[in-house]
Amino acid sequence: MISPRDVVAEVRRAESTASTYDRIEGVRCPMCGEVLPPCGCGVRKTRAWEGGVRERYHTCPLCAWAFKSVES
Repeated sequence: MISPRDVVAEVRRAESTASTYDRIEGVRCPMCGEVLPPCGCGVRKTRAWEGGVRERYHTCPLCAWAFKSVES
């Protein structure tokens, strides 16, 4: 059984990291591990390129976790 302390630790870990976006593979949800393909699934917002880096904001369709990814 998972303790509430473990759940809180996992949420904090997922919040503190930005996932790496890959044009071919897509991105992995930091909370549940679901792989979101690069077809735009789960993408809420894509920012413009700035200094060779592009940020995307996602919502996982499986667990509804909102997270950021970085593409370089």
